[in-house]
Amino acid sequence: MIMYHSAELQNLFPFQTQNPSCPLMLHNHSSEVIDNETAVLVVGGGGNCFSFGTAFNSHVFRIDLQQFR
Repeated sequence: MIMYHSAELQNLFPFQTQNPSCPLMLHNHSSEVIDNETAVLVVGGGGNCFSFGTAFNSHVFRIDLQQFR
């Protein structure tokens, strides 16, 4: 297992600008590599924050890995 901090991941793998009404939270999620290793499916995710409350991913996300080649 390789552990990265959020800032390190953001520099390594920049994502397109997210829709604020549907944020992608990459903690406490399950993921699966699909389509002959060309995409990742992210299911679940989110968490609890004392200051900001509880928030969970409400959608299933597909991340195209081709953009990182």
